[in-house]
Amino acid sequence: DPFKEYILKRMNEGCLNAMIILDEIIKQGYTGKIIILRDFMRPHRKHCKQQAFTRFETKPGEQAQVDWGEFYLVQESKKKRVHAFVMVMGYSRSMYVEFVENEKLQTLIECHER
Repeated sequence: DPFKEYILKRMNEGCLNAMIILDEIIKQGYTGKIIILRDFMRPHRKHCKQQAFTRFETKPGEQAQVDWGEFYLVQESKKKRVHAFVMVMGYSRSMYVEFVENEKLQTLIECHER
């Protein structure tokens, strides 16, 4: 309850990203979970106008984004599926790509470590 006014203010400013608002209210003492925040925000979203953001800035080493891509290699008339682990650092936008044979958890962890 103590954060509702702030959350609504941020939403009316165009910030509808629950993760961004969560980070902000945690700094103000919020101890709840994101699901509580999302449940509160959901009915208010339709009344707010979302603003476009050109870039999400972070400090060096603060965060990275990871995703998988899927590709096919053709060798000697045989088609083989390979997976691309792609990590983009938030601050520098440096990209790391590694091609692997699967998307298993162990592979994901190993790719992060490399």
